[in-house]
Amino acid sequence: MVSLVSTVLVLSIFQVTSSLKSESFGEKRERILTEMDASIEQAKREGNYNCCIQPSCRMCFLGHWIWDGGSCDCDNMILSGKVDEVCPECRKGMGDEECSSIKETCEV
Repeated sequence: MVSLVSTVLVLSIFQVTSSLKSESFGEKRERILTEMDASIEQAKREGNYNCCIQPSCRMCFLGHWIWDGGSCDCDNMILSGKVDEVCPECRKGMGDEECSSIKETCEV
């Protein structure tokens, strides 16, 4: 299901982008990030995005870490004591005290 959501998101981005060629870079970036954040929130509601920082990382959603299909399991990695498997964006957030893990503390 998450793969379908990711595919629809990418297709809608291409479709809208081609019809809004007059958008500035900043406008395009903001629209794309807003759509991505909405997709992450949907994945959270479906139980497929268990991020440990707020705001949630985008790295896992884009598939730039060990999770597939727009999912994130970094919070469960913290709970399991596998901090070395938390994505770099979450590790940075943990260091910047943005941790929102259900575990009481987030130690990098």
